[in-house]
Amino acid sequence: VELLKQVAEKSIALDKCSKMQKMILKHYLENYLNIDQMLILIECEVNELLKKIDYAQNLIEIKGVSSMFIGSLLAETGDLKNFKVPKQLLAYAGLDLKISESGEKKGKTRISKRGNSRVRAILFKYLLPFINSNEEFKALHKYYTTRSNNQLKGMQSLIAVGCKLLRVFFGISKTNTKYDPTIILKHNQLLSIAA
Repeated sequence: VELLKQVAEKSIALDKCSKMQKMILKHYLENYLNIDQMLILIECEVNELLKKIDYAQNLIEIKGVSSMFIGSLLAETGDLKNFKVPKQLLAYAGLDLKISESGEKKGKTRISKRGNSRVRAILFKYLLPFINSNEEFKALHKYYTTRSNNQLKGMQSLIAVGCKLLRVFFGISKTNTKYDPTIILKHNQLLSIAA
């Protein structure tokens, strides 16, 4: 806040601002501080709620996964243990694949988007920062976009990585085990990309 105040003092001629402009600036700064405090309180509350879920801590320990990511996801999906197989979780999120075809014409394969759009929104909101901070999933994304056979475009690769992440979340929730990065890097090609 002090840094923001110093920058504001140099960037705007405060002595030339009208009284109303000063009030508006003060209002924006107060709003920012209030929102920042609310976010801190919400994150503390989410952390407390996640402590009551036995597998949540194992999910948060994955590098790049935040408590807000898991809290938001579980708020929409409910307990991940309620899904019998990962395919159900992907279908609930609308990430199951469908082929658009008509008669003899075979179309493109796309995600169905029939599931909960908020789950997809949460996943894609956190996915890019997650990929950038998690080496295994970064290697997986790079592998999908650079492999010679069935190379995926950027968004296709993100969807595939997001599906893989949901499968990992599902497996950890069902078995209540820690995350094992070697499972993601099980292919020799991925090991060479990660190195």
